[in-house]
Amino acid sequence: MDKKDVSKLPKSAQLDALKKRIAARSKTIESELGKPLYEPRTGGVVYLLLDTSSSMSTTSKLSQARNGALSFAEDAFSKGYVVGLIRFASSAAHLCDPSSNTYSLSQYLNGLTASGSTNMADGLRLATEKLMDKARLRTIVLVTDGMPDSQDAALDAAGFAKSKGIDIIAIGTDDADYEFLKRIATRADLAVSVPQNRLQDGIASAAKLLPQGTEGRGKPADTMPLNLALEIPKGSARVILKKGTPLPCSGTLPIRLTNPNANKLDFHIMQGVGAKFAGYRSLGNTEVVVPPGFAPGNSIITLKFYLDINGVLHVSAKTDSAENVTVKITSKGGLSQEEIQKLLDEFGDEANAT
Repeated sequence: MDKKDVSKLPKSAQLDALKKRIAARSKTIESELGKPLYEPRTGGVVYLLLDTSSSMSTTSKLSQARNGALSFAEDAFSKGYVVGLIRFASSAAHLCDPSSNTYSLSQYLNGLTASGSTNMADGLRLATEKLMDKARLRTIVLVTDGMPDSQDAALDAAGFAKSKGIDIIAIGTDDADYEFLKRIATRADLAVSVPQNRLQDGIASAAKLLPQGTEGRGKPADTMPLNLALEIPKGSARVILKKGTPLPCSGTLPIRLTNPNANKLDFHIMQGVGAKFAGYRSLGNTEVVVPPGFAPGNSIITLKFYLDINGVLHVSAKTDSAENVTVKITSKGGLSQEEIQKLLDEFGDEANAT
């Protein structure tokens, strides 16, 4: 079922479909370069700050929090946000760096357990620390079901975050103090109270409250600053995604295996301009590993390259006749704006002529 069909289903069925998509990875295994190829002008960074104290173990609250967080992340991604995860109980713990990788986020959410007290202040301080060096719009989405160990400490931590330009959205069940949540949030309208059995929906709806800014957030206004290419064979560049293509975007490259003794293929992922190899710089190495007994010459492996709205590259490999094709990425990181401009200055005329 495609995404359009899924949207017509009831919320519970949509969630089941999402879980199936995440789990269906036996023939397609993704890897990331880990860092954006460049820093996009649009989008924001949001940390989900989840209460995992002992009270969250009752009435399926933690299960709802997991499901609601996944739905929230899907909507946040579509608005150009990357999503990170922090949990707090007696203390806070950073679980997941901000990314647009639903699979990675779901793995951390599935490992959550509920125990301990409610050290909300520690969670707010940790989220603020992680967001301090981010240049884009920054938001904390706090999810809780009760009162913190110290209201004063939590209010102080929230006040510090807001003084640094970090927005706070507070989602609480009806057994939390709504008036307190309004003081934690950036504005009273960013505090939401929901019945205990509707926590999942409450968290999912928080994506609608994310700041929009003035830069056209949510629209794929950014474009590829350079070509994305592979070095195939050594010394030549095969362009997969062209400079100027709007984000998000994707491209594929079918490869036929001809060497009966080869069980892996190695490629360099590059960014640059023009037709000459000199106009490209390596971003990292891609290794595609196929299982023993794979039939060379008759089967084709298709590499897919997906660049999301946040500039993060995802690579996957798929074939109908191999169950365990894997992709390994050795990253060198993205190019700086200075490196991009240098390539454009040196090889841009050639690129415009071709």
